[in-house]
Amino acid sequence: MALSSVTDRFDTLTRHIRAAVAAAAAAATPAHIMVDGDFNAKVGNLPDAWVSTFNEDILPRQSQDQGTNALGPHPMQLCEDTSMVLCTGRTPLDTPVAPSYPRGNSRLDHALVSPSLFPFIHACGISSPTQDSDHCPLVMNLHLPFTPPSTPSTHSIHSGTQSRL
Repeated sequence: MALSSVTDRFDTLTRHIRAAVAAAAAAATPAHIMVDGDFNAKVGNLPDAWVSTFNEDILPRQSQDQGTNALGPHPMQLCEDTSMVLCTGRTPLDTPVAPSYPRGNSRLDHALVSPSLFPFIHACGISSPTQDSDHCPLVMNLHLPFTPPSTPSTHSIHSGTQSRL
């Protein structure tokens, strides 16, 4: 795939994430956004200093894979442009970073989340290889709080008459 088409795809993804964040802001709700999968991007230890500007509790990434490839800067730029957090190398299951592409001993698969979602991640990393793919599956353990939906006023029927509760 040509690098220009990859850039176009990341630009499109950036626009979609920004639109979702704007819609959540308009509705006064947190924008819990997750983008994950096969980016074919080796990010190594590319910097992501912007993360500490919005949350000091998010630890720096720890990666033993120092290498990058031509696609590596794209998810990093996406994160910077949209204030997303690259989970790779930041959670207990993924420290140190495990390869997701065993044949190349490389990490090409990643999860990016909004800062509002990151605190709910208890683990994010790579599972054992499968026969279905040449990449190992990404796994994520989220602990999301449950808030029951608000219910409108209810009506009760007593002795054939309706009363508002």
